[in-house]
Amino acid sequence: VLGAMAPSDGLDAGETTAELEAIVFGHSTTVEPRAPKRAAKIEVPELEPARRQRNKRKAFAEEEEEECEEDEKGDELPGKGKAKPAWEDPDDAELEVDLTSRIRLRKLRSSQTETIISGTEYERRLRDNFVKRHGSHRWVEESTAAAEATDDSSDDAGETTTIPRSKWLDDGPKSDGVFRPKEIEITKCLDVPVYPDRRKNGGTKILAIEFHPDSTLMLSASADKFLRLFAIDEKESTKVSSYQFKGFPMMNARFLPGGDTIVMTGDQTRMWGLDVRTGEPFEFDRRGHQPEYQMFGLTPGPHPTDVGDLRSSSMFAVLGDSGATYLFDAATRLPTRVMRMSMPGTAAAFSPGRDVLWTADEGNHVYEWDLRSGRCIQRATHPWATGISQLAAHSRPSAQPILATGLQSGNVDFFELSGSKLPKEPAHTLDNLTTRVTSLKFHNSGEVLAAASVNKKGQLKLVHTGTMTVFQNWPARTTALNRVTTLDFSRKGGYFAAGNDKGRVLLYRLNHFEA
Repeated sequence: VLGAMAPSDGLDAGETTAELEAIVFGHSTTVEPRAPKRAAKIEVPELEPARRQRNKRKAFAEEEEEECEEDEKGDELPGKGKAKPAWEDPDDAELEVDLTSRIRLRKLRSSQTETIISGTEYERRLRDNFVKRHGSHRWVEESTAAAEATDDSSDDAGETTTIPRSKWLDDGPKSDGVFRPKEIEITKCLDVPVYPDRRKNGGTKILAIEFHPDSTLMLSASADKFLRLFAIDEKESTKVSSYQFKGFPMMNARFLPGGDTIVMTGDQTRMWGLDVRTGEPFEFDRRGHQPEYQMFGLTPGPHPTDVGDLRSSSMFAVLGDSGATYLFDAATRLPTRVMRMSMPGTAAAFSPGRDVLWTADEGNHVYEWDLRSGRCIQRATHPWATGISQLAAHSRPSAQPILATGLQSGNVDFFELSGSKLPKEPAHTLDNLTTRVTSLKFHNSGEVLAAASVNKKGQLKLVHTGTMTVFQNWPARTTALNRVTTLDFSRKGGYFAAGNDKGRVLLYRLNHFEA
């Protein structure tokens, strides 16, 4: 624009440009005038120095700020008390909430007899429950106080300071050892090579997987009647040995508590075992068995180092389709007790810290059995179940022991085992699965629970037991799980594995736990 303007008579083009720059950009530029080409007196308007213009603008801005401050002081409310809510609904006081109408509302009751509360009280209890679960978010107040404290010094020094981020928002690694909810740190490892040439020859459904309690071994049982053992490593797992049981279609396989023996159940009443040290297979004696068409629900006892001198550490249980529960001794390989339910059984789980076995039948009944006497301590009816398909029990850190029940509807209900009787209603319920729960397993630490369903692709969830919430970041939509048929955690908790109907055993590394 400046270059398009013609110079005035008697002034050089450079002098005119410098004067225009001083007016527009506010800085003083001195140009030595040249001798005029023509003798003529031309009056040039005196330019105001740029410094004087800046001082005027600064004074004008300070006057505006003083006026704004006076207006703000006039708008302030008298007193320094807590600010009132911007809006309150008067209908909250008249609203009545029935805490027994839904399962999720029962946890807000202060007593078992309480039923109706007001809307205001309902809001207060919701807030208290949120703070109880997630803690008080003081990082907001701390950040605000830090910002206010640094405002004065920043203004005086003329510098800009950065408000420090809260430790809860830190993107770096968490070194305090706290296992947090919502997101789990998990890394995909190479698959366990059950079928190395799976793309060429295909693979059969994985029926059972389990980590060895005291080593890096893992067993895998598949529909091709093979039992395979692998040495697990996060970089590359290798096959150690494989055994084919002709004429014995395996349905389940588990390590016994000591880890020296593997027990396998089939589609009928036959049971086989394998000595891990020698590699010699053997068949279980069926003496003492009642007439059964199928033996299933294989459940080993807890590891001896976890429970001390409990008898359950040397036992395993098997269900029969007649309603009987067979309790085997791991040393003699013979049933020591037979406990009968009123209906065919569906699942079993040993109790943590006690010589007790929990079982469930097709009538939604949960039984508690004394392993020493073999008698039934109690029988409770699950009030909301449409069918119990899985049981799992564990002691959570700094919390009461808990019994998890997987249902035909896909729900997972949690009962606290604090009293002598099983509670009539579950303490927590998760409905993230939409089909029948076919796999349910606690992490050895009790901090994680894995639940899966084979009836639908991608039906696998990991639960943070401290808050009873599902981890949101895994599995993702792009995680190729297919139909999960079985799953397990390693004893130390560093690995998680899941078998599917495509013949794959997916291996993952849980970074929070040791490998």
